[in-house]
Amino acid sequence: MDADVIIIGSGAGGGTIARALADSGLNILILERGDYLPREWGNWDPRTVFAEHRYHTHEQWRDQHGKFFSPITGYHVGGNTKFYGAAVLRRRESDFLMRHHKDGNTRAWPICYADLAPFYDQAEAWYFTHGQAGTDPTDPPRGDYPFPPFSHEEDVALVDTALRGMGLHPFPLPLAIHRLDDDPEHSPCVRCPTCDGFPCMLHAKGDAEVCGIRPALEYSNVRLLTKHRVQRLISSADGKRVETVETDQGCFSARLVVLAAGAVNSAALLLASASEQFPTGLANHSDQVGRHYMCHLNSACMALKPGRENRTIFQKTLALNDFYEDSGDPEYPYPLGHIQSLGKVTPGLFHAEQPHLPIPATAWAASHSVDWWLTTEDLPDPTNRVS
Repeated sequence: MDADVIIIGSGAGGGTIARALADSGLNILILERGDYLPREWGNWDPRTVFAEHRYHTHEQWRDQHGKFFSPITGYHVGGNTKFYGAAVLRRRESDFLMRHHKDGNTRAWPICYADLAPFYDQAEAWYFTHGQAGTDPTDPPRGDYPFPPFSHEEDVALVDTALRGMGLHPFPLPLAIHRLDDDPEHSPCVRCPTCDGFPCMLHAKGDAEVCGIRPALEYSNVRLLTKHRVQRLISSADGKRVETVETDQGCFSARLVVLAAGAVNSAALLLASASEQFPTGLANHSDQVGRHYMCHLNSACMALKPGRENRTIFQKTLALNDFYEDSGDPEYPYPLGHIQSLGKVTPGLFHAEQPHLPIPATAWAASHSVDWWLTTEDLPDPTNRVS
């Protein structure tokens, strides 16, 4: 055996479980297909990140029509958490129940929120999570956050007040960022405008490398191999466990294998591991592996106020769940989703995302906007799948 435990992937799942198992004394091997993301000025450059996509994979995927496209995903130590906006919200109690949507009903989970609450507590402690319990009406039962909420800058505070005046319930967005408001001179986070969607050059963002992999590697029983792309999983003769992990750099064996390569790549790897014993893919006798794929339906929204320039630097501090459980409209009695402030759209970022628009127009819009991230969900559909 090369290890007691092999963890495939070093992102949110793999990085976190590596830290959780690090003090067990088990021989742990983490396999990551990418490498450490380079720490360079381009980390904070909108053109480098959003126009050139320097840190995203150049591999091509096929859509349902067989057309090639470039996925906006990165293969690095820490996975896609290197780029996330660090917003970390718990599932609500209702998320585990059957819910009625316009296009159908969801299925109830076999577990409930209370089963996961202790694990949320631990993850929030590891990931430097800031927030304020009890300020969101949809909040599930919980204790205090490890750190106090991020304060609003002036323009965000005005929006918060205006929303409350409308009878809504804005709350401080829970953020996984290593910020020390009581000791700003020694704080890793400097409240910069390049957090949401950018890698953090200061390693202040609570990503899976900083909060998972690095603490795990402090233990001598934990190893990380980068640039090892897993190609296939080979099962034991009785078909009850994975015996060998085949990579482009050789094969490895362990008593336990944790597959944490992300929703798409984990399913793709199981399907690619078809054999005489498992002709439709590993663990796929039901033909459900890769099916029912769900993805956030996200939209960025820029609210413009021509008469006021928005001088906010760190804007991502506000959230709203008033429409999460129900739209509030009797004619549309269904959940809509979650709203949170977006990292401030700057002129450079707007131009990088929309290079066909005139620069003066994008610069003016970016300097007069309050920016939002709107998230709803698609329903699980067996034809929406990885194959």
